[in-house]
Amino acid sequence: MFFLSHQTLTAQYSTNYAGSFNGFSSYVAFPNSSDFNPVGAITLEAWVNPTSLIGNTMAVIGKNYQSSYFLGIQSSGRVVFYPRGGQSFRSRVNSVIQANKWTHIAATYDGSLTAIYINGVLDTSSTGYSGAIGVNTDSLFIGADRIGAATSLFFYGKLENVRLWAIARNAFVISEHRFIPLEVIYPTGYYSDLRLSLQLDGDFGSYSGNNFYFGFNRNVSVTNYSNKGVNYLDYNNSLVLNGISDYFSAAPTTGSGFNPTTGITLESWIRRDTTGTQPAVQNILNKSGGTTRYNYGLLLYSSGSVLFALNSEGFTLGTPALITNGQWTHVAATYSSLTGKAVIYINGDSVAGSTYSGNPLIQSNNDAVYIGGIGASNYSSNRFKGQIDGVRIWNYQRTGAHIRENMYKAAPPIAGLTFFNFDKYTNAIYSEESTIFSTTTFAGLSHISSSHLGKAVEKTSPMLSDVTGGYYSPGFTTSRRRFFVPDVSAVGITDSLFVSSGGDVSNLKVFVLMNHTYLSDMEVLLISPAGSAISLFNRRAGNGDDMMTIFSDGADSNASVDNNLNSPGITAPFSPAIKPLSQLSFLNGQNKFGWWKLKLIDYASGDHGYVHGWGINQTGAADKTVILSSLVQGFYNSSLDKTVRDTMKVFLRHVNSPYPILDTAKSYFDSTGKGSYKFDNISFNDIFYFVLKHRNSIETWSSAAYQFSTDILHYNFTLAQSQAYGSNQVFLNNSPTRFAIFNGDVNQDDIVDSQDIVLVYNDMINFNGGYLKTDLTGDNFTDVSDLVIAFNNSNAFVSKVTP
Repeated sequence: MFFLSHQTLTAQYSTNYAGSFNGFSSYVAFPNSSDFNPVGAITLEAWVNPTSLIGNTMAVIGKNYQSSYFLGIQSSGRVVFYPRGGQSFRSRVNSVIQANKWTHIAATYDGSLTAIYINGVLDTSSTGYSGAIGVNTDSLFIGADRIGAATSLFFYGKLENVRLWAIARNAFVISEHRFIPLEVIYPTGYYSDLRLSLQLDGDFGSYSGNNFYFGFNRNVSVTNYSNKGVNYLDYNNSLVLNGISDYFSAAPTTGSGFNPTTGITLESWIRRDTTGTQPAVQNILNKSGGTTRYNYGLLLYSSGSVLFALNSEGFTLGTPALITNGQWTHVAATYSSLTGKAVIYINGDSVAGSTYSGNPLIQSNNDAVYIGGIGASNYSSNRFKGQIDGVRIWNYQRTGAHIRENMYKAAPPIAGLTFFNFDKYTNAIYSEESTIFSTTTFAGLSHISSSHLGKAVEKTSPMLSDVTGGYYSPGFTTSRRRFFVPDVSAVGITDSLFVSSGGDVSNLKVFVLMNHTYLSDMEVLLISPAGSAISLFNRRAGNGDDMMTIFSDGADSNASVDNNLNSPGITAPFSPAIKPLSQLSFLNGQNKFGWWKLKLIDYASGDHGYVHGWGINQTGAADKTVILSSLVQGFYNSSLDKTVRDTMKVFLRHVNSPYPILDTAKSYFDSTGKGSYKFDNISFNDIFYFVLKHRNSIETWSSAAYQFSTDILHYNFTLAQSQAYGSNQVFLNNSPTRFAIFNGDVNQDDIVDSQDIVLVYNDMINFNGGYLKTDLTGDNFTDVSDLVIAFNNSNAFVSKVTP
């Protein structure tokens, strides 16, 4: 069984919101479920940031403290936990939660031992409570509970990563996973007992446990942290495997793109664990089953050579021993049946090639995809030892240039791509524009890493988000040289790259990808072709490890001077972006042509750095941002004045016929319909219409043309029907006034007609659900409510209206 979520492909965990609770009327309610009534054991946890400690106890999680479980904060700042109803257990007197600071709290109970943890450390425990957890039929509340029949004990502040487990998690596991934006549907292995994980990312849904659960929002707003580096969550996680019992697998799933036949590209970042015994053969990625059958596979030998195999090793290609250290390495293999040519790339460089006789097609079947293991029973011991991230399966042969261009990018182009990134939806499959939740398995002790833990055996992978708009924009020049940084050397090491285009420096951004076991030893400088040196970073990492970031004057945060979660600035690895120590704008006006240098100095002994690559954005054009509000007809709830979140494409079309497209952007819109759309090919001289393009809606143009006078432009379609060209919007709400673009154009032919009705009807009678174009209400099901919208808009002859 599978579901398609309404969440679509994004940069790695760049969507990050926290729920904001007003302290007197806001909470999230989940109807009662057996998943919310564990009997034998329980763990409750959350990141909390109270605005103030108001005069009564504030609930974080409440299932009715009088008869079941409850986790909250008392007016004194002490954590209070009710595991059974009627009996409370509190943190120590001096363990006080501070206002306006992020703190992780957790409470566990297993029928005999009760414990409270603060920031992953055991605060206090007791054996004074025993018996079954209280069970009732009440709704599960987040940010409130009830006193008698009245909703009360409202939380005042922000909440994030609220979780319910049907097990008493131990201190090690709580500490290991508190930074991970963990959501696992159909959980297995390490995550088997996860029942609810609420990210509060605008849709108030939990995608964890045995079912999707969508909470009812009662006056909760969201605070957007998407462009902000934070210390309380990771942005970049990876899969960790022990080489013995561990692997990850995903069952064959409709729409997942597991079965390329005419061409294929396999990609993955891998970091082998060189400690202890190495498995002789280590499977990175394959699709396999039976005893010896697999359609395609990418393998690593203990010698360091890589093997690419198709059709159960009917066709193979190998490399010399090139991967012999414990550093992150990018591995890719490609094949096309049109030419018969197969190629293996290591860190973007072609290292082996062959032409397969007969130009064979790639075999396909219903086998599962395995990462770090294999489904063919004869090879079941061939498991990977180390870390894997950024696993990609393309349904065509990518070129070396394509691989090099995208290997560091967390969100590559999506056409023809299926991939796993182990961030946020940790067992999701991203295929085309959908997030697919399949039957997956975390076997053995396989788990997700956390960059914030600074573990020497689990290092951050060299992948970047595009939060600042600097990394994916045109004109980016990259050095892929990989090297160690000399320890205790004032001279350091310098790498260079050449920019061949002329023009003045403007809007410069720099990315640096480096693993380091104690980044506070390091200084990093950028030197321009004119010889001007800019200090990007100088021994300010908050005792954290690794540097996987974009340096940008426009970034939200500075580097932290210590490792306090709430100190000013952020700790390493600084994802997704960070301000440089000295402004890059000091180089504005210099000629960008020539050799640029990155100098790295390690001032102390005992910790080591390894650089995977770096580069500069030298387009000379500042990004432009449109803050745009729009609503989709069927997605809007007038009683809540909220919309189901989804993605929207925005085209900027020239003011004059034939209205050529000047630039395009795609982004989430939040529960109010607001989205931030970044454009990097537009100038202050361009005059354009805004054009909305949603997956099942009528293309809608702005009523007039606009141009940028600053780098940010605002436009709101929802305020009046006349905000759309030809007043081509539908009225939704009188108080507040809301208008929306028409939906129902399922086949995207710019009119709602009988063809769209037939598509909706067919999915309805087949009880189809998921992220479907026929789902006109965004509730993940195609039913009569969707049919009514299509029918009414067809009768009204709704169609596109343009200048």
